[in-house]
Amino acid sequence: IVLPGIGNITFADNTIIDYFDLETNFFVEVSDKGKLRGEIVLKNILELNDRVTGEFVNKSLEEVVNDKEFLKTFNMIVCSNQIHEEVVKLSCEIECPVFEVATNGYFGYVIAYFKLHVIFDIGSDDKRMDLRILEPTPKVKE
Repeated sequence: IVLPGIGNITFADNTIIDYFDLETNFFVEVSDKGKLRGEIVLKNILELNDRVTGEFVNKSLEEVVNDKEFLKTFNMIVCSNQIHEEVVKLSCEIECPVFEVATNGYFGYVIAYFKLHVIFDIGSDDKRMDLRILEPTPKVKE
């Protein structure tokens, strides 16, 4: 989400970098051991796109879930490799979409939680789509 330029990103993480992070996290280095993971990862991720700004908050997911005013400041929340029950609790308490993502080697999953979503049924699948351009631009006309 940083590469295409989300605008602003906030990392909430109170974990200290350990050996496991050194083996599994692309955005930490050996010299980062013992430092706050969210702070280091945010700094390194922001190097991917200089148009994105970021902020680090030293809080656990449980602390974030309990801070209702803090949660109201976001348009979208992505929880990466967090406890599933905590993510579900968070998604039930806020209005914005929550995405739960987890990875393990080459495998991973994404679950999207929305308060409301609408599905439109356009009818049978055997009808062809109308792909005509009703008002083409001059370049398209050429």
